[in-house]
Amino acid sequence: MSKKLHAQHNEKVCEILSKLDGCNDWVVTTAFYSALHYVQHEIFPHNDGYREYPNFESYYNGHRFIGKKPNRHLVTVDLVRDNLPECGKSYKFLYQTCMTARYHNYKIPESISNSSLKHLETVKESLVK
Repeated sequence: MSKKLHAQHNEKVCEILSKLDGCNDWVVTTAFYSALHYVQHEIFPHNDGYREYPNFESYYNGHRFIGKKPNRHLVTVDLVRDNLPECGKSYKFLYQTCMTARYHNYKIPESISNSSLKHLETVKESLVK
């Protein structure tokens, strides 16, 4: 499945979950993963000035990182910041909110869930492909 189709699938699930009570953590999570696939579709193929990377995996596995290799999500946050600055703050919000929802506290207020949907829209509006 292409990254864009994967993003659209996650977004559809996100929309369904947003209509259900008690699923705010999953709204936040699916909004983030939808955004992740949208931005990776937008950024790749990617040329970092030294090499052409056809997809995120080739970039993550073949790129020389300074110091300890960061996790995949933080690499994507940096790629978005550098290549899609118009949606960098929204993407970072989605990332941070998802990490909170998944790993720290599944009780997410509806206001955060609604904000996640708006930030996903901001990400989508910045895409060209």
